[in-house]
Amino acid sequence: MSSDLPFAGGLPARVLTMLCLCAGLGGCEYIATRQRAAAIRTAQAPLPAMLATLSLATPRTGERGELEPATELLVTEHGIWVDNTALVARWWRGELGRSPELFEQLPIEAWLRPLQQAVRLERGMIPEQALRDGAAGFLVTPLFDLLSEHVEQEKHYGSYVHDHRFEGRVNIYFTAEVPFATVARVIYTAANAEYSHFVFALGRPGDYATVELRPPLAGCPPPPAQQPEQRCVEPHVQVLASGLLVIAEAGFAGGGRRLLSLSHLRDNPALKGALLEAFGEPEAPSDVVGTASPTTTHQPGPAPPAWASKVLVRAGQRCPSLRRQGARLDWAAFTALIAQLHQLAPTCARAVVGAEDAIPWREVATVMEALQRQAGFSELQLSPALGEGGETDTCAQRFLLPAAAL
Repeated sequence: MSSDLPFAGGLPARVLTMLCLCAGLGGCEYIATRQRAAAIRTAQAPLPAMLATLSLATPRTGERGELEPATELLVTEHGIWVDNTALVARWWRGELGRSPELFEQLPIEAWLRPLQQAVRLERGMIPEQALRDGAAGFLVTPLFDLLSEHVEQEKHYGSYVHDHRFEGRVNIYFTAEVPFATVARVIYTAANAEYSHFVFALGRPGDYATVELRPPLAGCPPPPAQQPEQRCVEPHVQVLASGLLVIAEAGFAGGGRRLLSLSHLRDNPALKGALLEAFGEPEAPSDVVGTASPTTTHQPGPAPPAWASKVLVRAGQRCPSLRRQGARLDWAAFTALIAQLHQLAPTCARAVVGAEDAIPWREVATVMEALQRQAGFSELQLSPALGEGGETDTCAQRFLLPAAAL
């Protein structure tokens, strides 16, 4: 039964009792349905009210509006919360609204979990004791446990409704100053809990712009052998304390095999090992993570193009690609630099974004938005942060590619 049927709120309990007596069982079911719908609306209030007081990253482009209902993560400088009221409301408006008897089997109290705090943060950083592997770890244990419960709940709901399946979507609200070290760990943890579609909200409640990504190091299977692989240029963008570093990497067009280099993690073997264990292949070379099955072996591919793994810089400039002007980044110059990549080769569908640990989310979000909304990269992925001295090592090991020479 629809949750929008007209019913006068606030009637005395005596009147409700009389309605039940007069209408019989059907009337009681009707009233119970209305009460459950009211409970959902009440539970939905805390998250929007909290978001209205917070400062998220400010969008520069993109359409605005509400988000599609899903499990929601709120990450501020003080903590991480998980909320499922929007998702339960979608269920109510859908199958459960049409078949209210399901709520007799599945009481609403068992479904609604508004604003559950998973972790308290210290100035935006995750405390070491919350990380499974200590300071060098990426998996946030209490967040993983809580998200796993939400995943199991959604799968359990699907067992009652034939046309429902777990979609792996999660809406994430990072406040503007949350450091990238925390962003990366939240996404890594959610991916391990089986979430596979991340939607980041930018802006204000009711007027959101979004950027989206798939899990780190996820990819597609190799194309059929009869279809030759075509090279495309895939930008890897790192946000650094000194500026923006843009590296032109060689990818494969048409959704083919894709390998993500981990060579920049040589100074962080613990993180590299954790990523290989979580996403890689035993047979993969030591500095790459593959996307095929664990039994797949890679055949030697064609030699990389001359521009592969080059740092893109403006004429007359040195590394990084775009240096900060004081604390400010020149976003117009970044967009113009990315636009020149197509002169090297057709651009891939994917771009990879990373940052140093202390970089605030608002800068990472702006890079992601520029790549997805302005430059047209439909797939975004996050890379681990560069380690100590990463900027110097990366630039010293690569030739520079002046944009004017493209």
